[in-house]
Amino acid sequence: GDRRGFVALDRKGEVFAIGKKWLGVNTKDIKTRLGDPKNLPDVGTAKAEIANEMQATMSRLRTDLEKRQTKQEAIFDQRKADLITRQQKECKTTFEKMEARRISEVKVRQMRFRHGMKGVWDRWRGEHKRIQEQNEREAYQAYTRDRAAKGALVLQQLQQRRNFEHFRQREEGRIQDQAHDLQRGARRYEQMRDDIKDESKRDFLENRQPNRRNHGSRDGPVLER
Repeated sequence: GDRRGFVALDRKGEVFAIGKKWLGVNTKDIKTRLGDPKNLPDVGTAKAEIANEMQATMSRLRTDLEKRQTKQEAIFDQRKADLITRQQKECKTTFEKMEARRISEVKVRQMRFRHGMKGVWDRWRGEHKRIQEQNEREAYQAYTRDRAAKGALVLQQLQQRRNFEHFRQREEGRIQDQAHDLQRGARRYEQMRDDIKDESKRDFLENRQPNRRNHGSRDGPVLER
């Protein structure tokens, strides 16, 4: 309680009067339930208790958050390593298949040429040149096809890594936001505790001044004429 009667404090130290307006209970019933106000802490004491408890809570939450951040970093590092390994394996398998197909297609094109007298006949009538030109066109088409496939695979994997990094940054940003919130909360309760000390000092000084006036000056009382 305080001079206004019974009051309640939230975790931010805000003071709220307890009365019929909020609880629908009159002052007499409130006193019956809560007992003698002298047995309850005053507002300053309650604020100090809240500040101390919340600072301890903030410290514990910061420790838990740091542990969670360390664990999360290890998980992300492992996921990134797994992603790179998987992509490397995918590239290796894809490129090996492309190379095997290229060799097979080269063999097919080479088989179009005839040997011996038939080959001489094909050269004489221009068939050899036609096959050669056809093979060159198909070889270039195969080259551009494989190059495009490789480029698409690389772009796909780069996008996968970007998506992973964006997700990681977003999750790390959430933890950083929580850390900033805890830091602001700790400062707020530290300021609350400092304010309580200042208020206590001010009240102490104010209470001393009337006592000094009542005791008079060092030279004794002044006699009126």
